[in-house]
Amino acid sequence: MLEKVLFISGWVILTILIGYLLFKKIVRDMKSISFEETFNKTGLPVISLYNDSKQLNFLLDTGSDCCVINSKELKYLHYTDTKKKASTVDSSGVNQRNIIRMTLNDGDNIVHCRFVVMDLSAQFNEIYTKDKVRIHGILGSKFCKAAGLVIDFNKLRVY
Repeated sequence: MLEKVLFISGWVILTILIGYLLFKKIVRDMKSISFEETFNKTGLPVISLYNDSKQLNFLLDTGSDCCVINSKELKYLHYTDTKKKASTVDSSGVNQRNIIRMTLNDGDNIVHCRFVVMDLSAQFNEIYTKDKVRIHGILGSKFCKAAGLVIDFNKLRVY
């Protein structure tokens, strides 16, 4: 009799555990952002976020420590000028760039971000011409860490 009770208890615990793991996977997948389509087109992890109702596509770049927004996009966005500057190093040398603060959301979560403003039109237009994917900015490693993002290249999703 004790063996039967232990056997049934084991099955009940196993069933609950499997149900919990499936529920966790479903919830995690619901709270993720896919970059499969853009990755298949460009080979780059690009996700869409929103500034109010304006959709913006951002390249996830863990090799960059800051977030960058293309200066040509500012006329369409809601942001606050911080009146601060950042030193950036690029192909033209060391430059002083404006810093703005902007709110982004994924439909559920809202994040306030600091962006360095740069004219990246030439680079982003090259990607658009080649792959038909419009990129508006870059989210660097500090953003990814602060937002708790996990980039899964096997599933082509960000959690």
